[in-house]
Amino acid sequence: MPCPLYKCSDSTSTLIPTEGKTRRLSAANRLGSCLNPSVGRDITAGKLKHHDQSKPDLVPAHPFLTYLNDYPTIAATTNQLLSWDTSLCIHINRYSSYQRIATFFKSVSRLGDGWFWGSMLMAALVLQLLSGAKGVAAWLPILTIALTSAVGVGLYKILKVKTVRPRPYQVHQVIIMGERPLDVFSFPSGHTLQAVLFTCTLGSFFPILLWIMIPFALLVALSRMVLGLHYPTDVAIGGMLGAGLAQMSPFIHRLLTTILVG
Repeated sequence: MPCPLYKCSDSTSTLIPTEGKTRRLSAANRLGSCLNPSVGRDITAGKLKHHDQSKPDLVPAHPFLTYLNDYPTIAATTNQLLSWDTSLCIHINRYSSYQRIATFFKSVSRLGDGWFWGSMLMAALVLQLLSGAKGVAAWLPILTIALTSAVGVGLYKILKVKTVRPRPYQVHQVIIMGERPLDVFSFPSGHTLQAVLFTCTLGSFFPILLWIMIPFALLVALSRMVLGLHYPTDVAIGGMLGAGLAQMSPFIHRLLTTILVG
């Protein structure tokens, strides 16, 4: 449900009501409200506590961002980036008001849950068998990709738990949720991470599949924003993480070859 106390789309506002008074927020605290509205910091007491909607005097903050109070320039720059991030997210999500567009990207997102990439792995295995590979050798690329993907799953799950960034539709009432998410938090986009990881890794073994994987990976990344499930920064960082993890695949392939083939 949207949180009525935190409207980061109005990121230029620096004032918050407190028991009949108005208090000005620092850039770091405004930034924290965009990242984690579930936790608040009582500035007067200096204690971190869980958010209670009956107490509007709690100013939200994220532990990772508390240091920004000592660096106002960095805080202001980062806050401006999040303001741009939110504005672009809202703009892209407006397209979900068109039923055909929403239905199309909902289908893309569901295929990106794993169905599409599973079919690509099957296609890769068929190509391996057609090339004459037999036994363990035929399965080495598939196992390499599966293991690399598993590392990606572990990484983004850890990051989501550590950053606890809420999804856009949970914070901004104007954003439409076009599809139910698979988990709670927003940063980074696991769908985009896996899409880029599979495209880079599978494409390195089977370039012929790139013509279909690259467009689909781009559509998956766009779908996460159209459906109101991720901010642009979630998608961008997810893509970069996926590309970085894909660089591990040659090492994993050599390791599996040594263990399984000898």
